[in-house]
Amino acid sequence: MTKENKIAIDVVLLLPKKVVDICVKVNNKLSLQSDYPKFEDGYNPHITLGMGIIKISQVPDLKRKLSGAIQEFRPITLSIDNISGGRMNLFGISKTEELLNLHEKIMGVLEPIVTYDSSADKFSGLNPPNEISIGWVRDYKTKHSKAKSYDPHITLGIGKISTEINFPIEFTVNQIGLFHLSYYCTCKNELARFVLS
Repeated sequence: MTKENKIAIDVVLLLPKKVVDICVKVNNKLSLQSDYPKFEDGYNPHITLGMGIIKISQVPDLKRKLSGAIQEFRPITLSIDNISGGRMNLFGISKTEELLNLHEKIMGVLEPIVTYDSSADKFSGLNPPNEISIGWVRDYKTKHSKAKSYDPHITLGIGKISTEINFPIEFTVNQIGLFHLSYYCTCKNELARFVLS
């Protein structure tokens, strides 16, 4: 009897072009300082809504459930309020009631389906994930989700920021993506996309 293949997945808010352009600009400067993926190479800057480990055979069912769950949601207006980080640089996102409700709805869909038995073989791409990436997925439910622990952000890269940025940056999101996670918990291998309308 063979063990069924599992993958690490991320359900994310995808960003409008004006925010992607800012993220690309910052990421380009940071990527010179580390091996963090370049957004220009097809990696999508994003805001995570929920993570986990899923059997490949369950992906179609997850797509159907996500499509149904988001029907009650409309495009959401958010703002980037700051940039933070020591080694890893993040844009901090306003935790609005709408965003928190969407996050909790997504977690409600994921929790009966996903597990958190994270390991390197469950990530996509040629570069193996580091222990931080593996641990982030493994600990997502217990350390990074629900109202108290959810910390919405956009990960930008590793290094010293030298770009001048004027905060806040307001924007509206209307697309949700489902991705097979890559190293550094980046999103390149898209499995599905949904629109909030």
